[in-house]
Amino acid sequence: MGDEDEKIDIGWLVRERSRIQRLSLDLLRVMAKKDEILPDSRFTDAVLLMVGAAFSLWRAIFLTHTSKTLDKNFDDASKFLRKVVRHNTIIYGDDIKMQAWSFGYYLNNCKFRLKSILDFLDLKFDGVDWLEEPLPIDADAQSEWTKHCDVLQLAVRNACERLHIECDEDPLK
Repeated sequence: MGDEDEKIDIGWLVRERSRIQRLSLDLLRVMAKKDEILPDSRFTDAVLLMVGAAFSLWRAIFLTHTSKTLDKNFDDASKFLRKVVRHNTIIYGDDIKMQAWSFGYYLNNCKFRLKSILDFLDLKFDGVDWLEEPLPIDADAQSEWTKHCDVLQLAVRNACERLHIECDEDPLK
């Protein structure tokens, strides 16, 4: 293990990775009700945006152990773009190598989707005014990831309730 790996809170990572996977499973349960979702275009849009938000959180969870500075973010963004232009491809390993930028990309992608999801579902939650602003460069990655996952979880629960389906079950039962 390298020095960076020693800084990783493995317990948090495993717990939260499991959380986003369970949340994605709940979202699959929602999507199984396609015939009930499609007639309502706003609900359809919200559910499809939830898929993108869940993917972004799933990808970002592996990148939460990063020290972000404006200088490092800029350098990683430049490397990322150079790789896209030069090789026309980005893989998971590139996200890891350039995580100061890629973490922010995935979390901001989730954030922009969450704002639209809440609008489409006409949901109002206290304390989510942070959705209006881009992710601060120096924000604590784990706490930011958790905030975003909390809001997505509330939105998925709302979709489950609308469709009268059981979600958020303990997968070990």
